[in-house]
Amino acid sequence: MALFNQNFAGGGFNCRQIENLVAETAKQIPSARQPPLVILHESRVSTAMRTEEGRRVLGKLKKQGSLFATPRGANDDWYWLYAAAIRGESGLLVSNDQMRDHLFQMLRPREFLRYRARHQVKYDFDGKNTKDNRLGCNLHNPKPYTECMQVARDGATWHVPVCNEEDGSVRWVCAWHAADEAAG
Repeated sequence: MALFNQNFAGGGFNCRQIENLVAETAKQIPSARQPPLVILHESRVSTAMRTEEGRRVLGKLKKQGSLFATPRGANDDWYWLYAAAIRGESGLLVSNDQMRDHLFQMLRPREFLRYRARHQVKYDFDGKNTKDNRLGCNLHNPKPYTECMQVARDGATWHVPVCNEEDGSVRWVCAWHAADEAAG
């Protein structure tokens, strides 16, 4: 999150983005009973702590018990995946990472894709500063349904997404056995 749109000369790890995203997450996801857990690689934490802003932002998270630094040599992705999964159905993962590299390492990739669709909150910073939202942070919560083909429990009806509309909605087609229609 702290590297969002930072791929330019002078860009880099941005603690203000972490601070803003944590605040927006707490504000927009009121069902969370505690502040979001921020998982960063230890090298990022030690580098950020050398700056005044880093000490302020990460120090506050550390004091709240909301910062976890993964050890050197470890892939921090596995830590945040575990933390999100251990929360069960209520767990949400705030990340733009598509986790493609992990998908290929999973024993059951279909289930992982379903989990990701139901639990991943994506975000962006649009730069529109407001009084309450200094960096213009927007959260994009997971949809209440999956956009993959769905089959009714009795196996007789299929719901198939056929296209995304310009407004972000999805058009669906419903198909069923012709024999079921004649019997009904």
